Amino acid sequence: MLTKDQLDLLWVVEFACQRCIRAGKYFDVASGTQQNVWAFTQNCYGGICVIHWCQVFGARSEPTHYSHLFDMGNLAQITKDIVAERLLAALGMNDDQYHAFWKGVKGARDGYASALN
Repeated sequence: MLTKDQLDLLWVVEFACQRCIRAGKYFDVASGTQQNVWAFTQNCYGGICVIHWCQVFGARSEPTHYSHLFDMGNLAQITKDIVAERLLAALGMNDDQYHAFWKGVKGARDGYASALN
């Protein structure tokens, strides 16, 4: 059985993931217009996507990092390692490729997106 804290965190992680995916899709749509008027909008969607992605997958010190779901052990039959393996498989990346991707996204958030707030 999940604790209230785990359920709350799961809701926050799901919400951040939904917003990240939605912003990424909107970024793609704005990118495909080839019209300069959408450049600002595209950049806003890109920034939002990066911020929400980092809330879930950025630094483990983030209170909303997915790994905190497992602070008290496994969730049913799911372990933190299983989630990490599935994430890599869904992305089609190995550990090194993911680390480079993670570093790039986190760097964009730290150097650009969070500086805007």
